[in-house]
Amino acid sequence: MNTSLALFRYIHKNRAVQDIESGLLCDGDYCSRASGKVRSQGVEAKIGGKITARLNLSAGYTYNTTKYLEDVANEGLIFNPQVPKHLFRTWADYRVSDTVSAGIGMTTQSNTQGRDKLVTQGGYTLWNARAAYRIDPRWTLALNINNLFDKNYYATIDRTTFGSLYGNPREVMLTLRGSF
Repeated sequence: MNTSLALFRYIHKNRAVQDIESGLLCDGDYCSRASGKVRSQGVEAKIGGKITARLNLSAGYTYNTTKYLEDVANEGLIFNPQVPKHLFRTWADYRVSDTVSAGIGMTTQSNTQGRDKLVTQGGYTLWNARAAYRIDPRWTLALNINNLFDKNYYATIDRTTFGSLYGNPREVMLTLRGSF
């Protein structure tokens, strides 16, 4: 079993951010301005390893907050509402036999907002699955399915006019991997 725990904090001074209040004056987009001082801080924890001879599990959790520390208009507010405050990932892989394995995992995150705070997205969970067949010691055939339940979500979220991008729909990938 492997574990890790990381505490982090970084502070940025005079970071360029979009100046929403000035309107779309810079070639149809928002101009930038110095933001004063912002802080991002949190904790990241991970654990993973072999639970039994056939079962491997891993899990990770990240807690992150961002805040304006010095800014005329935004002091005390969230600096980057596009970053989820909570992010949790887990994966389980089970070796059915010496040649067959199957896995399933999920990523879940808390709600996010666009920079103009008009676009919001509730928290969501994405599930992924994998089945693999080891043909021989050199070759493995695997079927991966990402976004197993075809969840509609935004991969990035920005403004009502543009910048919000849909996340990938269900993806099915068959791979043949060889090692030499």
